[in-house]
This record gives sequence, structure tokens and C-alpha cells, in this order.
Amino acid sequence: MLRRGGGLGLSATAELTGVNEVDAADLQATPWYDWRWGCRAPITIDRTKVAGALDNYVLYLSGANLPAICFEAAQTSGNDVLLTAADGVTKLAHDMPHFSRSGATLELHAKLPGTLNPTPLDVGRLLTRGAGAETDFLLPRGYGDYDGAQDNLIWLYTGNPAATDQRNASAVWTPGYLSVWHLGETSGAFTAYGTGPQAGTDSNTTRGANGKLYASGGVDFAGPYPGGTTPSWIDLTGLTSPAGSNHTYTMWLRSTQSTSPGDPHLFSVQTGRLDLAFWRIAPATGFAQYDGAWRTYSQPTPTDGAWHHIAFTRNVTGAATNAYVDSVAGAAKAITNRALGGAVRLGGYYAGGTSYDYDGLMDEFRIANGVLTAAWIATEYNNQSNPATFYSVGTPQVARS
Repeated sequence: MLRRGGGLGLSATAELTGVNEVDAADLQATPWYDWRWGCRAPITIDRTKVAGALDNYVLYLSGANLPAICFEAAQTSGNDVLLTAADGVTKLAHDMPHFSRSGATLELHAKLPGTLNPTPLDVGRLLTRGAGAETDFLLPRGYGDYDGAQDNLIWLYTGNPAATDQRNASAVWTPGYLSVWHLGETSGAFTAYGTGPQAGTDSNTTRGANGKLYASGGVDFAGPYPGGTTPSWIDLTGLTSPAGSNHTYTMWLRSTQSTSPGDPHLFSVQTGRLDLAFWRIAPATGFAQYDGAWRTYSQPTPTDGAWHHIAFTRNVTGAATNAYVDSVAGAAKAITNRALGGAVRLGGYYAGGTSYDYDGLMDEFRIANGVLTAAWIATEYNNQSNPATFYSVGTPQVARS
């Protein structure tokens, strides 16, 4: 049992159990980012949950399996939360839309530099000195390099009471995303990040509703069908992207909506007329997309009232589009080139009309710049659906004063 005082924001007699106390002499293997941060914990991604080699993957962390000391040592604001690569010192960009010290909950997204691999092995080159020859061997990657044998390890630091805000949301979401909405704001505009972010204006949604990535981080679109009374949507007018752009739309949905006179719209754009629909033609059949003609995917729409991860890919270059439900792809469809612009709505038809409103919950709506691979979509699903099994947290360490 250890007792350590003020540097962690704990009382001088606070009892620290289940932690390792370290000083400079202990850190030859992994240096400490900065001694002003008094606590850190190693986080290791389970490679079996990584579906393929992914460049600049954005990792989701939940507070569900983080050690209590990480929260107890942190500022109330969470401003001192900081992440590094496996070397302990290379700072990672992170976005943290939610942090509660007292509730021990957070929603954090960190961009991993380099490549996250499903295996730590790669071909390395070994010089056979004296023989004048070079030979290729399978060697562990990354001696001191994040993109290698340690690419699935990061460190989370807290415990600096004087730290300024360490968040850097714009660096997480650019250049990979056109716009990202976490949808957790309970008042004001829905904040957006990306290369072309467009803040959202609320219209009659229930905010702070049950969310997927944290408990009160979702939006409830109470469409008139089956049981709502007032149409609701989020206005994203001002969002633009030129024709010829490849995009992937991802979101979490939870609904029991199975009837409606029209097609419940998840996302609708006036210019070029692009619509993503919860389903096409009552009763609910499958997800659909309109870009001059309706494309109905083979994936059935889930109306079981559980959370599901949905992805729509639009590969203009390859003239194909597809829909994924919980990382499982449907049959690819043809595509028509479309721009984004004019009136834009989330959760309803851009031109209005109560027959086209989505009735259900939504969380974490993203538009990626480019076509995300099936491996990325599967890894994102694994990560966000059950973060406690996607990574493990090792024994936390506290800095010896």
C-alpha cells in the first residue's frame, strides 16, 4: 500500500492501492512524458479485434474500464488528460467531448499515428557483417518506433493540476473527415469538426438522450411515426462537398420504427439530391440511398430497439456504394455522382414533410473523406460496440515526488 501526497491532487494521506510508484531510475524502458503529470496507465489494444492494417486510426476510449486513480488524479474539467504513443513521450491528438471526474466516465477519441496492425510482425532487414550479404528475416517491428511492435500500446496521463486544456479535436478529425458530430450537446449548436465542419441547429429533438458512446450523449428524433407528435431534425445547411468526392457516412442508431407513409430519412441533401434512408417502402425492408434513383441494400433495417452501427460508403471513383450493419456488408450497388450543398438535414427530409422523418435515437454521426475499408468499419464497430474487450488497461503508475 502506498501513500502519496499533493502532486496528484489527492490528500497527503490518500491510500493508493493497485498502483506502481516510479521515479526516474525506474523509467529506462518507457520514459515519463512530463513529471508534472503525476499518474499514467498503459492501454493495450487487442490485435484480434483489429480487422486489418489501418493508417491513422481514431481510437475510442470509454471510462468503463479505466482505473479509478486516473479520474481521482485528474482535474474536474479533464483538461490534464493526455495520451502518448508507446514511447511514453510522443503526444497524441485527442478529442474528449465528455469527461466526468466524479462519475468516472468519459468519451475520448485519439488519433493513432502510423499504422495499427493486426500482427506485430513484418519483414525486417538484418545485415550479416563480414559475409558482405544482406538477408531478410521476420523480425518484430518498431524498436522505439510507434509504427511497429508497440503500435497497439498507448499511455494515458492525468494528475497535473496546473495543465491547460490538452484537447486538440481538429487534429483528430482532419484531414480524414469532412465533418464529425458527437451529438452530445444539451443546448446551443451541435459542434462539428473536420475539413468542412458545419455546426448543427436543433429543431425539436430531445437532447441529452440515451447515447451509445456515453449514457446521455445521443439525440432522440421523435418523428410522427410510429408514436411521435412533432417532426424533429438537425439543420446542417452550409455543409458542402464537390461532386466527385468519395465519402463514408457512419452513425449509431437505435429504433423500433417499422411503419411510415414515406421513407424515414437519416440524412438528406438538396443539391444533387442525396438521401440516406432508414428503410425504403413500408413495411421496413432495408437501408436505402437515393442519388437520382433509389438503391435498396440487402441489409435489413434493425428495428429491435438495440444500438446498431451503420455505415454507407459512396465510392464515386469506383462507381459503387454499399451499406454495412454492425460491420456486415450488403450487396454493392451502382452510384451516381453527387455534390453536397443547399438545404441539409439530419433525421429528416431536406424539404420537410412529416412522412419522411426518422423516429429513433442517433449518436456519433460522421462523414469521412474517402471510402473507409471493410477492415476499418469492422474495427470501428469492434472498438465502439464493446470498448472493454477492444483494449485492456494495465496497472497504473504514480510519479514518486
